[in-house]
Amino acid sequence: MNPQIKAIEAIPHSITLGECLKDGPVTQVFSCVFEGIKAVIRLDLPISQTLGLDRFSEVELLNSMEALAYTPKILFAAPENGVLVWQYIPGVTLEDETNRPIEIASLMGTLLGDLHKLNAPTFLPVFSSFIDHYRDLLSAEMNHSIIRKGISLFDSIAKDQVSMVLSHNDINPGNLLMGEKYFIMDWEYASLNHPYFDLASSIENFALNNEQIKEFIQSYETHGIAVDYEELTLWREFSLYLSFFWLMIIEKYATISEKEKAWMVQLENRLSQAEG
Repeated sequence: MNPQIKAIEAIPHSITLGECLKDGPVTQVFSCVFEGIKAVIRLDLPISQTLGLDRFSEVELLNSMEALAYTPKILFAAPENGVLVWQYIPGVTLEDETNRPIEIASLMGTLLGDLHKLNAPTFLPVFSSFIDHYRDLLSAEMNHSIIRKGISLFDSIAKDQVSMVLSHNDINPGNLLMGEKYFIMDWEYASLNHPYFDLASSIENFALNNEQIKEFIQSYETHGIAVDYEELTLWREFSLYLSFFWLMIIEKYATISEKEKAWMVQLENRLSQAEG
């Protein structure tokens, strides 16, 4: 039996599966009706365990943040089986650029500023533990120059003794939902981390131009957190390396799509040019 179907059948509630909303290498996401409520269900694929995703900490984080209304309300969770159901929120993600407001840079700066000012839950893993795990998964590929240089860059910038914040670690257009307000989706990679990583990955994933970056940082700094642009540049570079590491792991341990292969080639070319 398909393990995803088996996981659904094990849910001790009434649930009717709808259309597939996302079919990625790590998870599958479907619309559904859960106990008569319109909802969304996420099902883990085997590589989620290979990546070391801590579903128990994720569920604890989401439940602790419910009162803050940053995330959808969790209706059911079985982290041991890789199942998460949350209440459906009407809205659109920002993958389609036509959905992005003109002031998207300043809005994201405010959103991340608010997030990073929250008390960081001590039960969350530390970001460096993810990197250590990726080192192990890619140990046989350590002769690859991009992997070596990416790990070396992280080791150098991670020495900064700045206070760790609650970091989403995967801010991208598909993970921001615009409805009656903005919701941040997919907290599976959340951890305690240097605040610059969320800033850096947001800049890269939204391809912000210089003017937008200035707006983004100025909006973020209104929360009383000054940003060093030179150091941020290094974290931007590392965010590209990390995406490359993730894609290499997907290619090695699961099935990588043509779109992801093209992304990996693009990243490899960009990183190689930066080195050369």
